[in-house]
Amino acid sequence: MDIFQAMRVFVRVVETGSFTAAAQALGYSTAQTSRLLSELESSLQARLLQRSTRRLALTEVGMRYLERCRLILGEIEDANAEAGGAHLIPRGHLRVQSTTGIGIQLLAPLVARYAELYPQVNVDLTLSQRQPDLFEEGHDVVITLSAHLPDSELVGQELGRIY
Repeated sequence: MDIFQAMRVFVRVVETGSFTAAAQALGYSTAQTSRLLSELESSLQARLLQRSTRRLALTEVGMRYLERCRLILGEIEDANAEAGGAHLIPRGHLRVQSTTGIGIQLLAPLVARYAELYPQVNVDLTLSQRQPDLFEEGHDVVITLSAHLPDSELVGQELGRIY
């Protein structure tokens, strides 16, 4: 039994007041909905709903469980929305290293503009004339005047030529 699926079924049955309406809303058969709720109650060893031919009523345990289910399912929805939208809005920490000349003339204005566009990104721009240790220093992006990368696992891209 998928516990989150069972929680969704339970919440929907309570909200709609009917197994049939909950099943239609969730795209299940009424039998599947009833089975999932029965499995949930069995796994909890507690009765969540009092059923009669005419109505459903929450038990005391069911009331408490409903509150928790709504919180948990809400958190899951929020987490999914955040993770699903994570690729849409840049956020986090970006460590960039470059040579001093390129950094001052080209990168500094670009980094400033990037910071305005994406305030949730903390950009750390390091300018230096030395070749950085790409693994030890933990830079995300390094702009260097070298045609050779010290390790074949690294990915390099030529940005241009300086004469």
